[in-house]
Amino acid sequence: MGKESITGRQAVLYRAVKGTAIDTGDADNSAWYKVVSIASTGSVVPSVIKEGEIYKTAPSGTLTLGSGDELIPITLTVICRVDIATTATKGTIDITDSCTDGFNAYLIDGYTDISGSFTAYLKTDDSTGELSENAELFLNKCYDIVKMDSSGTYTRSEQNDDDEILFIEWDKRKTASGNFRQWLILPIIITEVPSDKPLKGPQNLDVSFMVSQEFKPVIFQEEVA
Repeated sequence: MGKESITGRQAVLYRAVKGTAIDTGDADNSAWYKVVSIASTGSVVPSVIKEGEIYKTAPSGTLTLGSGDELIPITLTVICRVDIATTATKGTIDITDSCTDGFNAYLIDGYTDISGSFTAYLKTDDSTGELSENAELFLNKCYDIVKMDSSGTYTRSEQNDDDEILFIEWDKRKTASGNFRQWLILPIIITEVPSDKPLKGPQNLDVSFMVSQEFKPVIFQEEVA
């Protein structure tokens, strides 16, 4: 079996948009859900999935929620980006002493630090000049946003510190039956939003983030039916 290297061009960045929770009826096939709670018996949630995590449902079959299951449907919105960077660093404890002659010795401390960033451009509606939905959402993480419409009505969006969820699909081309789609799913807090205005260059909207406590980051590998 050959080994294929891929370019960053094939990756797609999404943010998750949460819908209204369901606790009865059937879940949709081939759909993303965030698990709020899991029934003690007869759960629709696969046994390997934990509370708080996000997973994709099976492509076929009836998926009836058990008594105690609660799921939040997730839809994905594309984020137009230039570059994406993520770094995962395992924490260590220095145990160097006089007997570790000539080298430093370490133990894994059991914690992994995950952070990253993506670069994008500040986008506005080409006819009205309004900020795009993504631009407004990310700017609102660091700024209050006040709007006045043409009738003199004002609205204010207070700075929003809510967590966000990012999906990074590593290779958008793998959609044929038997292919594997690779998804990195990250719950994040946004820590920095630079927005430069160069004289000779596009206005950027960059985002730096760190993993939040909402759920454990996961790489989800999906075989296409």
